[in-house]
Amino acid sequence: MSIKTTLKGILKSNIYDFKHGKKSKLSKSTYARLSKHDKFYRKEQSANFNDHKIHFAAPFWFLHSVHELFVGEVYRFKSDKQTPYIIDCGANIGLSVIYFKELFKDAKVLAFEADPTVYKQLQKNLGEYKYNNLDLVNAAVWDSKTTLKFSSEGS
Repeated sequence: MSIKTTLKGILKSNIYDFKHGKKSKLSKSTYARLSKHDKFYRKEQSANFNDHKIHFAAPFWFLHSVHELFVGEVYRFKSDKQTPYIIDCGANIGLSVIYFKELFKDAKVLAFEADPTVYKQLQKNLGEYKYNNLDLVNAAVWDSKTTLKFSSEGS
């Protein structure tokens, strides 16, 4: 089974929530426009998301991330603190940061993104939100001090 088939199944299983529900934060027309593209399609574009403009290059993966984060809530966690310190190692275009800030609006978030092109989208997207307690870093994170080769796929 291909990843495209698997993801289509996931999306269809929650299609009402995803297309019409508040959790997805996308309009039906935006979803319809973006869902026409396969996982290999790349083009700089933007969409209205959560009453803000969000910029991205891969519509298929944008929709996948929206579904995973806002419908599936894979990053949901409970905290004893109202202001947890969250480290996001691979913030991509910022959807995870938006999710964390909705979960804990006063959280301190340190977000890393290694890809310089994606980092620019991250900055642009989160600039729209004007969050406090947010630091963005254009760097990769690893578990030891070493030199590694970074290869960007432009996700």
